Amino acid sequence: MINISIKVVDLAPEPWTSPYNRRDRTVPERPPFHCLSYTWGNPHAKGNGFEDSFKAHSAEYEDLVDIKCDGKILKIQKKLYHFLCEAPTNWVRSIRGRIRADTGKHLLHDEAASGNHTIVHMYAGQGVDVNVQDNMARSPLHYAANNGMLETVYILIKAGAILDLKDNDSYTAEDLAAVNNHEDIAELLRTCRTEDIQELVKDIPEFVIEYSGTYIWIDAICIDQTNHKERETQVRIMNQIYSLAIYTIIWLGEEDQYTDMALSTISKLAGSAKEFSDSNLIPYRTYSPEDYAKFSVPFISQEEWNALTSIFLRQWFRRVG
Repeated sequence: MINISIKVVDLAPEPWTSPYNRRDRTVPERPPFHCLSYTWGNPHAKGNGFEDSFKAHSAEYEDLVDIKCDGKILKIQKKLYHFLCEAPTNWVRSIRGRIRADTGKHLLHDEAASGNHTIVHMYAGQGVDVNVQDNMARSPLHYAANNGMLETVYILIKAGAILDLKDNDSYTAEDLAAVNNHEDIAELLRTCRTEDIQELVKDIPEFVIEYSGTYIWIDAICIDQTNHKERETQVRIMNQIYSLAIYTIIWLGEEDQYTDMALSTISKLAGSAKEFSDSNLIPYRTYSPEDYAKFSVPFISQEEWNALTSIFLRQWFRRVG
């Protein structure tokens, strides 16, 4: 058995300025944590026509930034400082809050519709918005009520589901339950309007936050860069640190003049991935709009391909390669 001693950062609100943030978090057991993977220095694309842009950004990363950690001043690279400023403090909620572009649905919609009350309970405990609405303006409660999932309805009510939300057809969850002859659910939702809701759902187990995304391991902060012995020790167990993490965040760096177009291009390709894969089109080659139209693929200009290239030529990809 291997015992690993590591430090993690507590991502309390504004942890890089708060005097209450502690770098060396002393806890009886190793807390659940996630890792940050990034590159030190200039993160932007380099080579293949991006040399001038890379040089233009280089000066931005020469200086160090002071942050307060353990009540003391710690110098970190500007790129890491930008991450701390922009990163959500609850990555679990952020990641599990992702919405499908085609339907506007969250995973919670699907789990509620299927009556998977265990997963619904877990999501609610981890802070997922139980009132998220899809492209039809339906919430998870709409789907659970529509499909007769009584226990799931109880859980969503306990988690704070809004009973009066209406979909695009002006139906509430109660309306859908009644239309589909789920009278037990319709009666429950009616009762919630006149009686103590918490009393009605008292038998539903309390929500347990299994992992809030609070703790994060960042090498530049969690390893004392002035302590040669500590650096050696931590480097030797770094593979185990990453393997023990709940998940790893990859930080490619700040946006630049190519980012918006690159992300737009990714969205285009994602929406027609099968059509593109089945076509004779070769990525990064120049084709006419008519060539794309033959395969029902949206036109990708050379400028858009170049913008996409800028993402994959960022220094993080070069490092892992």
